[in-house]
Amino acid sequence: MRRIFLVLLTVLLAACSAAAPAVPTSTPAPTAEQPQPTPAQATATPALPPTPTATLPPPTPTAVPPTPTSTPDAAAQRMAAELRGAAWGWSEAGVYQYALAFLPEGKLAVQADCAALQGTYQINGGALKIESADPGQPACPTGSRQAEFVSKIRSASAFAIEGGVLTLTTSDGALRFAGFAMLTPPAPAEGAAVIQTTGFAALRAGPGDGYPAYGVLVPGQSVGAAGRNYDSGWWAVTMPGFPDGMAWVAPGQVSVSSPDKAPWIRTAGLHIDGGLLWPDNKDPRASLILPSFILSGPGTNYPITLVGLPGDTFYVLGRSADGLYLAVYVGPGRTPGGLGWVLSAEADPHNTDNLPVYPAPPVPATARYYQPSPDEPVAAALTIINIRSGPGREYTSLGMLERGEYARITARSLDNLWYQIAVSPSVSADGYGWVAQSVVRAINPEKVTKIINAFPHSYRRPDTVNPACTVVSQLPRELTRFDQGVDFTLQFEIRNDTDYAWGADEVDFVYIENIDNAMFHTGPNRVDLEATVQPGQTYILKMDARTPIKHAGVFGERWVVRRAGGTVCTFTFQVRLNP
Repeated sequence: MRRIFLVLLTVLLAACSAAAPAVPTSTPAPTAEQPQPTPAQATATPALPPTPTATLPPPTPTAVPPTPTSTPDAAAQRMAAELRGAAWGWSEAGVYQYALAFLPEGKLAVQADCAALQGTYQINGGALKIESADPGQPACPTGSRQAEFVSKIRSASAFAIEGGVLTLTTSDGALRFAGFAMLTPPAPAEGAAVIQTTGFAALRAGPGDGYPAYGVLVPGQSVGAAGRNYDSGWWAVTMPGFPDGMAWVAPGQVSVSSPDKAPWIRTAGLHIDGGLLWPDNKDPRASLILPSFILSGPGTNYPITLVGLPGDTFYVLGRSADGLYLAVYVGPGRTPGGLGWVLSAEADPHNTDNLPVYPAPPVPATARYYQPSPDEPVAAALTIINIRSGPGREYTSLGMLERGEYARITARSLDNLWYQIAVSPSVSADGYGWVAQSVVRAINPEKVTKIINAFPHSYRRPDTVNPACTVVSQLPRELTRFDQGVDFTLQFEIRNDTDYAWGADEVDFVYIENIDNAMFHTGPNRVDLEATVQPGQTYILKMDARTPIKHAGVFGERWVVRRAGGTVCTFTFQVRLNP
């Protein structure tokens, strides 16, 4: 009986087990989601224009790794934020002619030569899939790389950002892109002329391609027109907080509604010296009062790009949300859009009461430049200086350091007058160069040892090797417009860019010639230097002047800095005369 009962119980349990629903061994993978932008990024990124109705067939499918079942880690989120935090120009071609902007909600803006396109993208860790619309219009002229560019980006399968450079892995190799800032001007004022971008439009410091670019507007943005330049036809875009409250865009990159409402502007833009803008008294500006690191973002977690030195003066474009940092223009090449950040407490600001808030850029995963530790020996250039092959001016020049650029100190000369620094192998085969102690600001130099260097075989007079000086500011600005017969004062601030002192008893400023047969300084043709000017220091020269009574046009003068009968450098000043 008991055996029969056990058999019946076994059969009953088996039947119940067969009737129960199966328990899954794994859960389905969730659908892919785009990481959402931070509020700062959403504010900084303009809306994409409406989708065009004409598109070509979808692109060839690109393999993308399966969607992960967990949220992206911090590194992947940071990399995605960095991808969306800038616009990207194709380094192999024109960076504004072939460009990408990864906008929120998976939307993509593309400039493919003559056509502004749009599409979508998906990020999955380091994997990337791009689906871009084709032009829907006639192809660009012969010689364009439009079709090649669109084909390449549509085959992208992965991306990486290192040192400010975006690399897309494509089906036939890699594409590299340089980053630059995406700008967001305020909405047009009611009743104003409205500018709408027809492609990626570079906003520049003056009305011409020779001026540095602050950044770009993406296709389809609408902004207010502050005016139009008489000479070039370039349009001024209203940009509160920027120098003169505006930036400039080429006429071929925009369409304008109600253009008659925009005033004509008689200006040649801003004075530029070596790619750096020098502010006027009325411009928003800040002069450093302490040696300061200029960062790529508003915080100590951002990489260092330059060493700022006391007296360095920059245009101020904005401030951080907490007010602790100023966004300053440091020139193109080192950061997207040439934007740097300095601590407000380490600067003396002027005309900065109404600065716009600039959103913080994403923190890059890697630094583009060498990052010194707080106790590491570092030399920062006080001016444009030579890197030499040995500790003396008689050694060969290997290259240059710009003002504010820095390098690691590896040794000192026996007399403490020269520092050995680490340089790239492309500069020196052994990875070392030398800079004069008098033209750098050294940090922690006592931590390196002294070494003996052999004297070179050849010698050249130091006053014949790369003589130079720089006009760091001038009033009035270059090419200012004047009426005829107007009295004014010329003022130049001239920096000694040599590696020797200018003695008051041996250096003069000498008038050489006029431009277009019109002399307008009213004082002597030779002006004595009144104080010794050390390397890296500046000297202010003032002269009384009167504009000529001539026909309309450009007039000017050429002067030289003369030392012991030899020319150190030349500088000019030009004005425009109204009819």
